[in-house]
Amino acid sequence: MRANEAGTVLISGGADGVVTTWKVEGTTITRIKDYNLKSPELKSMRSEVTAVCVSSKGDTLAVATRGGEIFEFNQSTGKASVLLRGHFDDELWGLATHPTQPEIYTWGRDAMLAVWDLKTHRQKKHCKLEAGGDAIAFSNNAKYLVLGFLNGTMLVLDENFTAVKKRRDRAGKAIQVIKFTPDDRILAAGGHD
Repeated sequence: MRANEAGTVLISGGADGVVTTWKVEGTTITRIKDYNLKSPELKSMRSEVTAVCVSSKGDTLAVATRGGEIFEFNQSTGKASVLLRGHFDDELWGLATHPTQPEIYTWGRDAMLAVWDLKTHRQKKHCKLEAGGDAIAFSNNAKYLVLGFLNGTMLVLDENFTAVKKRRDRAGKAIQVIKFTPDDRILAAGGHD
């Protein structure tokens, strides 16, 4: 829980992903507004609140989540913006540069696939998949992105993150490396089996 400098606005948040602002007048505390971090518009990876902050005027809130995100909320408009989003859990081994664009793609054991703009140093988009992994590779012609999961599954995506093909390895061991031949005709993968 935090208060603004004047002590007239309190902000609270918890494991339920709800942030509440409160107005303080003397000994009376009145609920102003609730913000639900689980809303589909915010796309929080894990909405549990880990830290909260309120501006001195009480009109702007900053909220950090277990999902490695920092959201900013405008009290008067209710609008939220993402100030920061990144990987948040376990290890990050998957890193691939886009063959033709100034972008890098990261893929981690937190099941987050993210696209980063190398010019602005900001995340452009992300998605959460069913499980995490360590290996990621682009085809040389940039048509396909392949992910190697910890459970031995390989997933081939097109540039819109749409699944083109999925293959589950019978051994069920983690895929650690993925490579395309220079002509993109053969895809090879190595794992922990």
